[in-house]
Amino acid sequence: MKYIKHFFIGHFDFILFFLILIIINFPLFIGGNTNYFAFYFMGTGHWWQILTFVFAHLTVFHFFIDVIPFLVLYFFLDEKNILWRMVYFLIIWMANILAVLFFHPVNITSIRGLSGITYGFIVITALELVFNRRDKIIRTAGIFSFLFMLWLVSYEMITRKFPFQFLLLGRVGIPVFVCHLAGVISAVFIFSARQIIGQNNSGFIQKS
Repeated sequence: MKYIKHFFIGHFDFILFFLILIIINFPLFIGGNTNYFAFYFMGTGHWWQILTFVFAHLTVFHFFIDVIPFLVLYFFLDEKNILWRMVYFLIIWMANILAVLFFHPVNITSIRGLSGITYGFIVITALELVFNRRDKIIRTAGIFSFLFMLWLVSYEMITRKFPFQFLLLGRVGIPVFVCHLAGVISAVFIFSARQIIGQNNSGFIQKS
């Protein structure tokens, strides 16, 4: 019982995001849709949809390929401070909102999906491997992952195509690449800020 209580306290943010994602996307699993939570560029009168669109998904397939990687990455972050984990999420979330409001493609009428935030947490995980590990193989894997993400968003922005489109099976709508870019840039920014603050306070935490 004590372990369960400790788990819930230490992972409150993870549980919160998990519940939000399940509640918003539950209609998909009973034959419905998440239109009520998507953001529409022509406007629906529901201003709060600009806050909820990242949690909503188009299909069950879309939900799983976005949400599972995000939850796994978030749960296994090296960062154990709940407030900082929340700051990571909030900064990347805000960057996605700004990207949608000011740089969205003109051919898209609505948007939903967590992929921009998932991209951001892939980058944060890669940077944690680089800066928080002593093992050269693990650090090399982190560097490779980070460079891969830089290549991926560069390719997407230049070609306006996802290089592994065949994996999406045509069931995720049109990817909004500016959100992916926003996720990566904001992740680098907030992780760098965290490292600078942590270095000033107590130095880097190194793990084998």
